[in-house]
Amino acid sequence: MASIKQVPSFFVFIIVLLFGASFAARAQTTLIPSDVTWNGSGEIEVPLKVTNSVKITGLQFTLKWDPSVLDIVMIPGWREDIAPTVKIDDSQQKQVGLEDYEDLFVASNFNYPVTPPGETDALEGVATFLWAEDEPYFLGTGYTWDDGDTLMSVFFEVVDPSAENTYISIIEEPTPYVWSNTDGTLVAKATSPGLITIGGGGSSVDDGSDSGDSGTGDGGTTANQVPTLALVDPCSSRC
Repeated sequence: MASIKQVPSFFVFIIVLLFGASFAARAQTTLIPSDVTWNGSGEIEVPLKVTNSVKITGLQFTLKWDPSVLDIVMIPGWREDIAPTVKIDDSQQKQVGLEDYEDLFVASNFNYPVTPPGETDALEGVATFLWAEDEPYFLGTGYTWDDGDTLMSVFFEVVDPSAENTYISIIEEPTPYVWSNTDGTLVAKATSPGLITIGGGGSSVDDGSDSGDSGTGDGGTTANQVPTLALVDPCSSRC
C-alpha cells in the first residue's frame, strides 16, 4: 500500500490564515462617498454607496468635508420655529403595505450642526448620522442591498470654486462608523473618501480621513465596537 504523506502543520496554518484573511477582506461592509465632478454651477449630489451588506439593521457614521471648499445643503423648516434639515435624496426604501413604500433614510437621521457635549461652538465640516430599524419584522430580516447600490445622496454647495478638488469622507469622530445586523455580531467595515473635483485649478486638499481599513496613516480598524453599544443616542451629540 502506498504511504500517505502528511502535510506539515506549518503549511496548513499558512493556508488557513490566507483563506481567513481573504474572506475577511471580502466580507467588509463598506459605505463610500462617490467621486463626483462639479459642472461649474448648482449643487453637487454625492451618492453614498454600499457593498457587502447582509441583513443590516443599523448604521451610524460621521460625514466630513472641508468647509472652506464645500457647504452641506440644508432644507428650511416648513415653519419659522422648525429647524432646517440636511437635504438628502434617492434613499433606499422599505415596503410598508401591499403596494406602499417609504424612504428608509430621512433628513432627521442626520444631525447638523454638531455641538459636542459641554461645548458651545459647533464643529465645522461634520454631520453625524444615526439610523436604527425599530420594526420587529425588519429587525428579524434586516436589509441586504446589491453591491454598488446608493443608500442615499447628500448635497453640497461649492463655496470656493477656485479649488481644484476636495474630499468627502466617512470618519469615526464624534460618532463612530458602525453597522449592525440581525445577528448582533461584529460587522467588519471599510470606507474610502470620495473625490470631489471642482476644477478651479487651485490647491488640492488631502483627504485626511479615517478609511477604517487600517491602512498607512489611517488609524482605522476593520472591526466595529459591539453594535448594541456603538449605536448611540442621536441626542448624545447635540443635547
